[in-house]
Amino acid sequence: MNLRQFGIAKQLACGFGLVIVLFGVAVAAAAQQIGQLQSDLQLINARLIPQQDLVRRAIALTQDNTAIVLEELAVQSSADALLQREAANRAKKVETLRQLEAGGLDPESAALLRQARQADDQKVQASDRVESLIRDGNLDQARQAAIDLLLPRSRTLADEGDRLTRHFDDLVQRANGDAQALAGQVRLLLLVAAALASV
Repeated sequence: MNLRQFGIAKQLACGFGLVIVLFGVAVAAAAQQIGQLQSDLQLINARLIPQQDLVRRAIALTQDNTAIVLEELAVQSSADALLQREAANRAKKVETLRQLEAGGLDPESAALLRQARQADDQKVQASDRVESLIRDGNLDQARQAAIDLLLPRSRTLADEGDRLTRHFDDLVQRANGDAQALAGQVRLLLLVAAALASV
């Protein structure tokens, strides 16, 4: 069957019908991509950025608690104000981590968070040991425990915190890149639809 067999009216109708079908396909593809774009943006704004902020908050609280213990060692006492600040930081950190976990983590994020929590638990044990020695007046032993236990465990925790922060930064960056790519595809599809509509 040859298109030339048809009259000019049928040829124009077939051509116009083809343009209409292509226009419909372009619009449908654009609509689907817009839906995916909305989903990606919701993921970024509703989950990834808040999780990223929670990770940073938990790390800052942990770092402040390490500074408190070292300050206690420097002033050679466990001052009530320092202990209260440390207890408040620990409570805030527990709540922050609970919120982070409640937000739904992907398996890789959950594994990195578990490693960071293990490092934090070890650092807390070292902090408690140093504080106990300070309260008992064993300042030389407290200094040695700070050097042997607290500082290395704090460094390990900082490394785990950095890995977790970089991971969430990467997740946000990848999601942003995906959203930008989808936005580009939508623009292209809309341009194709506009060109087809003008034919």
